[in-house]
Amino acid sequence: MNFESLWSQVTSSGKPVDAVGYYYEGTQSWAENMAYLFKGNNFFRWDLKENTALERSLPPKAMKESWTSIPFDRIDACLTWPAGVGPDYTKNLMYMFSGDKYISYDCAKQELHSQIRDIKDARPDFPFDALDATVIFPQDSCPDYAKNIAYMFYKDEYIKWDLTTDSLAVGSRKIKDGFPGYPFDGLDAAIVFPKSVGTDETKSKAIFMRGGSFVVWDCTTDSWLSGPHDMDLFWSEGWSSSAGSEYVVKNRTPAEALLLYMC
Repeated sequence: MNFESLWSQVTSSGKPVDAVGYYYEGTQSWAENMAYLFKGNNFFRWDLKENTALERSLPPKAMKESWTSIPFDRIDACLTWPAGVGPDYTKNLMYMFSGDKYISYDCAKQELHSQIRDIKDARPDFPFDALDATVIFPQDSCPDYAKNIAYMFYKDEYIKWDLTTDSLAVGSRKIKDGFPGYPFDGLDAAIVFPKSVGTDETKSKAIFMRGGSFVVWDCTTDSWLSGPHDMDLFWSEGWSSSAGSEYVVKNRTPAEALLLYMC
């Protein structure tokens, strides 16, 4: 199975990626610098250092086979605190959201930490009915106002969540007002590359995905860098710049094709 087959399986039902999750830093050496991309009841791993799928020759894995204790059939969003930030009870945990419910997963023990809970019951100050995506800017390369903050997206709005106190920092705003240049009416998922991880072109960048398109966001300046681009560039043999450039990419690997738009 080539990468085209892998990616087409992941994108076959419309929205390319439902959620992106990260293990808590320091809990599992094999999960360091790795992003988990969830689609329906499947997932595959993305190597942040090399900017490519880890299992290029394998089909997406069934979530229930590898994450046996996860009670959901689909993950909408994930939230993992940066190491050393936040209350003690967030240590080693990845929070997984599905609809109006969530659970916490212990990354160190690789088992369910808490049973299903209603978001509203657990967090009365949370203003949304559900969650589409979360973004935490790299702590080593972001503006001061974004440090220790999780941006949480639902439909065409977002909030800022204070990771230090685990509480609402700023109430809901329209995405278009808080992210000038962002071209979409929502956010499905995001892959964030820290300054210390990845290739020279991907460091301190984020891939914001919506439907079959994505934009590249500069985390250092918190600003739009390029896009929207077609998600097909990850596996197609040729595509041209959506910005009107005459340059056409041919026979690139997925990572090479992506990097040309990140430069």
